[in-house]
Parts: sequence; C-alpha cells; structure tokens
Amino acid sequence: MSDSSNLESNHNGYFVRVGGSDDEISLFRKSGSSDTKIIDGPDNRVNLDPVSNWVKVLRFGNGDWKVYSRLESDSTLVSEGAINDLTFTTSASTGLVCDYTSSRSTLFWFDDFGYNQAPKAIELIVVDSNTLSVEFNEQLENSSAINVSNYSVDGGIGNPNSVIVSSIDPPIVELVFTNSFVLANSYDLTINNVADTLDHSIAGQVLPFECLQFSTPGFGELVFNEIMADPPPTVGLPEIELVEIFNPTDDYFDISLLFFSDPTTIGSVSTQEIIEPLEYIILCDEDDTASFSSFGRVIGLSAFPGLNNDGDVLSLFVDSVLIDKITSSSAWYGDDDKGNGGYTLEQINPNSPCQGVANWVASLRIRGDIQPIG
Repeated sequence: MSDSSNLESNHNGYFVRVGGSDDEISLFRKSGSSDTKIIDGPDNRVNLDPVSNWVKVLRFGNGDWKVYSRLESDSTLVSEGAINDLTFTTSASTGLVCDYTSSRSTLFWFDDFGYNQAPKAIELIVVDSNTLSVEFNEQLENSSAINVSNYSVDGGIGNPNSVIVSSIDPPIVELVFTNSFVLANSYDLTINNVADTLDHSIAGQVLPFECLQFSTPGFGELVFNEIMADPPPTVGLPEIELVEIFNPTDDYFDISLLFFSDPTTIGSVSTQEIIEPLEYIILCDEDDTASFSSFGRVIGLSAFPGLNNDGDVLSLFVDSVLIDKITSSSAWYGDDDKGNGGYTLEQINPNSPCQGVANWVASLRIRGDIQPIG
C-alpha cells in the first residue's frame, strides 16, 4: 500500500518482501527513500526452487498488522509475525514490484489477488411494523453489530431497542424498534460503525424502505370492475379481451397466487405481485400486456380464459380462496349498440358487488375505456 501510484518512487506506505538476501517473507514500512523492516519473518522460508507461496496480510483499525504465508508443503497458514504500527493510516495505490536477474525475468507468476473492504448490507426486509431484517455480505464483529446506536431510522423512529445477529454466514441482523413504522410511509435506515472481523467499518450506508404489510384478501376485498368480452368492432381499445380488477379497501394485498377462471380455463399470475389500496389492475393474456400498457397497470396471465360474448361465469381466487364471482350476461349492457362489441362492461359501485345486473352498465365514455367511471 502506497500514497503514490509509482511504487518505485520515494513514497510512503508498507510492503511485503518475498525473498531478499535472507530468503524470508517480511513486512516493511517505507518512508520516502527509507525502508524499515517491522516484521522479520523466519530466514530461509522461501529458500526453495521453485518457490510457490500464498501471502495474507491483515491490517486492523488500531494499527495491528499480521502477516501469514503458506507454502505448497504447508497444510495451513503460518504466521510470519505481528506488529502495531500507525505511522501511515491511508493509502492511494497498491501493486507489485519485481526485482530480478535476467535469468529469472520470465519465471514470475501471480494469482488469487484479493482485498477486504468494509462490510455492506445487501438486503433489507420489513418483517412487521416494528422489525427489520438486514442481510450483510460478510461476517461481522459482534460488539459493533449488536450496538443499537449503529442503526437509525428517520421519520421519528430512531434507534432499535434490540439487535439480534444470526450465526449463519453471511449474517442476518434483526432490528426491533419501539416506535412503529407508519403504513405506506417511506423511511431510510442508516448504518454506521458496523465492522467486519478485520475492523473495516461501514460509514453511513443508507437503505430506503417502505412499510407495506401485505395480507391475503377475503371475499369482496378484490372485485371484478370491468370486462371486455367482445372487443370488435374496436372503439379506441385494442381488439383483445380483458378484465379489470379493483381493490376497494385500505389494505395492501399479495396477489402472487391469484387465479382468474371461467368454467373451462384457469389463468394464473406467474410473478410476485402486490395490489395497493384503491388500485385498478388490468388482467389479460401474458402475450398482450404491451397492448394495454398505456391504460394503466397490467398483469399478464398464463392461459387467459376466453370470454363468452353473451355472458359467462367468472371467478377470482387468491391462494384457492374465492374472492369474487359473477355470472354476467350481455343484457347487462343495457344498450343494444354497445352490447354488439367494442365497449367494456363496467361495475357501477365496487362497494356493492352483489347487486348483479343493477350494478353493471356499458362503458359511459365514447370510446370503450377501461378506467373507473367514479
């Protein structure tokens, strides 16, 4: 490690020498033109031909240095020595310098370089309104990992009142807060001073998150809102069948296991999906989603049921639980012209889904829109 990219200059830093007149592996401190050996490895350690060895150098935040090596004949790493030295605490560059005779110029090879950085939180999961689960990319130093002051959430939440670190690798840290997250609010978790086992610490990593508690809808908590069973002749819409569903509640629902069916075909959601409060979603065949992208949120289903023009029995399930069911009829349009095609059939009041024909009407707009009529 050096404060200069020119490793043959009079720079400041540290380096490991393999070889030399004593055939050893040693650590030096370089101050300008002065090289000072601070870890003196055993003589004749690399008095071999050929020499094949692995070197590991650890530098801790308190200035402790440890040097290890392993020859092909060694089963484990062997300590070359340890020292505390805080003369230089920063560096700009690292690299290799080879000093050799002409007969050795083609006999060097290097491989398996690696260096350690500060740990990093790689995933955050909101477990509930008071708990976060944070996964890190490497093992953590325990005292820093369990220090509640090293974690903070904005928006008046503050520090957790407890921290639990798992024993798995990589570790998962569970943070439990006294103050509760507000549903649908956005927050930032800031992590400081959490260190790995080599004393490299996180400095101000920020992880944004939202508190969205997902539940499974019950009957009537998701409803059919519009149906396009007879697209042609087109009136401003693609000539493609669809249904639109609506969430009339204040809850967020997981619809990853949603199924839409008629008496002969079942279509299913194949991706992780959430429906928000008061949100409308268009359901169509998975090959037709691009055709409806300009009309709002679209989810494509596998094996989208073919809708009968003169009426159908349509059912909506989430995780095998019946959520909504209608037996539609072309008579529900109440308009012979619009009933001949090109217009959606839409629900008048999604909060009164059991009124049958009295709660459905042909689209009230000039074109066959798939937006709620309000």
